[in-house]
Amino acid sequence: MTLNKNYGQVINRILFDYAAMNDDEVLDECKGLPSKLLRWIAAHHPDNRSRKIFFEMTNISIGEGTVINSGFIVSDEYEPLLTIGKRVAISPNVVVICSSSPNNSELLCIPEFKDKYVKSLPVYIGDDSWIGAGAILLPGVEIGKGAIVGAGSVVNKSIPEGGSCGWEPSESNSLHDRKSHKFSWVILFGGAGREGCIERMIAENVNLMTIIVPAHRSAKLEQAVYKLKALSCEVIEVDRNGLANALKPFSGNALLSIGFPYLIPIELLRLFQPALNIHPTQLPRYRGPTTGAYILINNEQESGSTVHHMTEQMDRGDIVAQSRVALTPFETIRSLQRKVYSREPDLVMEALTALELGAKAQPQDESQASEFPKKRTPADSEIDPTRPLNELFNQIRACDPDEFPAFFYYQGSKVCVKLWRENKLPESQDEL
Repeated sequence: MTLNKNYGQVINRILFDYAAMNDDEVLDECKGLPSKLLRWIAAHHPDNRSRKIFFEMTNISIGEGTVINSGFIVSDEYEPLLTIGKRVAISPNVVVICSSSPNNSELLCIPEFKDKYVKSLPVYIGDDSWIGAGAILLPGVEIGKGAIVGAGSVVNKSIPEGGSCGWEPSESNSLHDRKSHKFSWVILFGGAGREGCIERMIAENVNLMTIIVPAHRSAKLEQAVYKLKALSCEVIEVDRNGLANALKPFSGNALLSIGFPYLIPIELLRLFQPALNIHPTQLPRYRGPTTGAYILINNEQESGSTVHHMTEQMDRGDIVAQSRVALTPFETIRSLQRKVYSREPDLVMEALTALELGAKAQPQDESQASEFPKKRTPADSEIDPTRPLNELFNQIRACDPDEFPAFFYYQGSKVCVKLWRENKLPESQDEL
């Protein structure tokens, strides 16, 4: 196979430079690659959206909102034989066989074998269905809307709408051996810098079923997701509308949310036991989506994280475990997060141990509760230049100097403020 001299550069870019997937010129060059190579890239690319682009280049029809994990293999001789509906969740290492002809095999010379086993038939996977890891779909099958194909199943006949095939939770669903741990966990992950919790769970041989991440995410969260994929974690990417479809197949297991941006409806929470969240403050104080800044504005002397049961009301469930970290007057929003997040892996294992030992969770003390329900925006970083600087100190250090710096207006121009200390010790964990 002889390739254009630029193909090597193109392949390198599409595999390792995510921005290349938004470059129309690069995509046009990709269309000239051999179908076999396009399929290989599609099966191994680290990004779901990119995988779908390359599969579609080889005559596979894919609906909106569908998630295709790595290792997806299709045998169809590159003919338009496979149709995948909307919001379908395809787990890792799934094989779809539309054409079962064994290339270059002497078996094709045997009429009985050829007539009985060699088939070339379309395969259809309906909207909102879920295909478990390692499943094999044979020629001619139709997977009905909302159907479930269990991990490791071999599907040789069609499944009706809402039906299932071989769905039995088993060790094949897990990433690691169960060992002595009581629960199997589904992780909702959206917290950049907090992937250490999952790494610790893996190190402790906690049984992880899957990790669900938002399809639309920041560059920082993208880096965290790459780390998890490098650990051979099953990662499912979803948008808000696809969350229910992704979660329902794992009902009956345990759920842990780590910085996940979407609110989980109560009807989904009821499918899991337990359903936990890690909130990066000491509940019941500082409830809300972005409360770290207010901890600094109020010059708190300590903070921490709370593992609590999720309920219909946000941040109000019973407390399973809680951490504490000391704060200095020179903390910034970054150093606060760094200190709090560094304790969370230990906190998660403390919470899991408490659950397995049957410890009773503690109700939150509403007399100590405080809530900041409004999500902070860059506009909240504006300071009043008429006030004394020492009164503004805590407000300024609560603003990220790069993403949302403190600012004021002077003669019509926006002026940003950044604090720093000339005599800061090298070992200091503070950023001022």
